Amino acid sequence: MNNSDLIPLDIITVYNFKYKNVFVQVKSWNNNISFLQRSNCWAYYIHLSKRNYKQFNDLWIEPSITEDGWISYDYYKIPFISEMPIHGGITFFQRKMANMKVDGESVVIGCDYQHYDDVLEPTLDEIKNDFMESIDYLDNLGLIIK
Repeated sequence: MNNSDLIPLDIITVYNFKYKNVFVQVKSWNNNISFLQRSNCWAYYIHLSKRNYKQFNDLWIEPSITEDGWISYDYYKIPFISEMPIHGGITFFQRKMANMKVDGESVVIGCDYQHYDDVLEPTLDEIKNDFMESIDYLDNLGLIIK
């Protein structure tokens, strides 16, 4: 193997935030998606930990395996999650056993900004407003432990 065979695909920028005791990651990467007519892709990930989320056991759902071998979670069956305002709907759901930035077990819920109707590239401030709205929704239901 030789370094000339190594092709860099993306450069990812990660922004870490804490809002109402909830850890959030915003990621941006350079990837020219032709239908979006822009160069940057964006996503945010809300980390709900056992220590900061009151109904954590309701989130810690068992995965199923699809016919083609993918891991799937039926998170849409959890009413307070399926109704959560999140840009374009949930596109990422993952259980984590441990996370250095979050205490212990956590569930990560995320969304992206690569939809056909996402014609304008969002600003970081717009994404912050979106994830704060998602967390405010959970907090207004009394689910966030501060």
